[in-house]
Amino acid sequence: MKKTVLLNCIVGLSLAMFVAGCASTSKTEAAPQQSKVPVQKTVSRETIDWKGAGLGAEIPGWAVAATEDDFEGLSADLRKRLDGKFYIFISTERVRKNTDSTKDLKMAQEAAAANYMVTIARSLNAAVDARFSGVLSANEDTQKTLVATAANARFSGFSRIADTWVLQRVTDSKTNQVTDTYTIVQIYACDQALWQEQAANYIREFANKNPDSDDMKKAAAMADDIAASIKPGRISSN
Repeated sequence: MKKTVLLNCIVGLSLAMFVAGCASTSKTEAAPQQSKVPVQKTVSRETIDWKGAGLGAEIPGWAVAATEDDFEGLSADLRKRLDGKFYIFISTERVRKNTDSTKDLKMAQEAAAANYMVTIARSLNAAVDARFSGVLSANEDTQKTLVATAANARFSGFSRIADTWVLQRVTDSKTNQVTDTYTIVQIYACDQALWQEQAANYIREFANKNPDSDDMKKAAAMADDIAASIKPGRISSN
């Protein structure tokens, strides 16, 4: 009797292992193989022209450093010229519409020269708004004031330390679309004390245009502190 029971157990165990083994093999065979097809990029970029290219000049290293907001990447001479000053890196873009003319380049350069003060003002607006956790831009009246004040902003004492331009071509092989874009890169600098004075005055100017706003009153009272806290760096005027 004991032998019969033991034999039955062995047979049952063997059958269970056989079934499990078949199931495992079936799963292994049924598992689909993952495809390792490489991802193909459809967009390519190349720099096709830049300031001074016709004379054999290279793209200045400071331009790359400026677009990456990398002060240490500037040349020693440029860093020396910016020492003790408030500086900004301005980047302005414009799509080239006519490949047989430099009109778009000239328009991009004119826009950069004409609008850099407005760009600085917008950065001030953003700095103040950030200090107040976005409540100024969330209010329709104060938002209108910020926009209008920036549009007419004027600052003195800034000088253009360096400027250049590059033309980049972006090609999408999937859509056969080719886009050429000019990027104007400039560095402006101003005496630190003069900049902070102007920045504080600018903040008080737009704050006083909304005297009934408690947040604007706070901004006016904190104008000097906010102006002193603004760090130099890259500003995009796209």
